Amino acid sequence: MVKSFDVFQETLSTCRFSQRVALVTNDALLNEEVDAELLIAQLKAENRRLKMAMANSTVRGVSQPSPNHLLCGLTHTPPHYRSVRTRTL
Repeated sequence: MVKSFDVFQETLSTCRFSQRVALVTNDALLNEEVDAELLIAQLKAENRRLKMAMANSTVRGVSQPSPNHLLCGLTHTPPHYRSVRTRTL
């Protein structure tokens, strides 16, 4: 009888453990690797395009182009220009 009680206790412990494990949640995120050379090339091209846009706007007599005008063709939007989306419940 002692032997069966030990087995029962171990079975009960295993069941409790499996219930606790079932409550564990895991939020997996994908780590993105950024190719530094590609990013640098994109930023340099963007820098050249923005400098040309500023040079063209000063030739036309406009002192400072608006940020929206400069951001028209951006492929990489700076964090402070990203729109914030909110969700209402």
